[in-house]
Amino acid sequence: MSALEVAISDAVSSPIKGGDKLTDAAAPFLNETPLKARMIVATSLIGGIDNETVEDALAAIELRNRVVHDGFLPEERNMKQVRAALEVATKLIPGPRIKFPVLTGSNFIAEPDVWQKTGGYESIVAAGASISEA
Repeated sequence: MSALEVAISDAVSSPIKGGDKLTDAAAPFLNETPLKARMIVATSLIGGIDNETVEDALAAIELRNRVVHDGFLPEERNMKQVRAALEVATKLIPGPRIKFPVLTGSNFIAEPDVWQKTGGYESIVAAGASISEA
């Protein structure tokens, strides 16, 4: 959610040219408006983001709140929502795109024969734990 908040702030603040008066006038929107509302306004203004992705990103905000406030443990099925929030964040920030890091399993303890089979770069299953690209 931090990435999403930074992206929204950048999408709103970057186009504002001029003195501090204009920036200061936009500050309440960025500081006081709930994240869901800021995201909807920003994605509507930027365009090019399909509704399903925006709705999944809204669900990711709810998921984050459940994790932080209720101690909910996210499940694999929640990954789509998390990815949607990251996708919205990347579309709100103009410029060259960077790839989000993925877990490759290269920093994972595994038996030597398993490590040799994968070269350290493929999905690994060792000691009952599965490491796969997110």
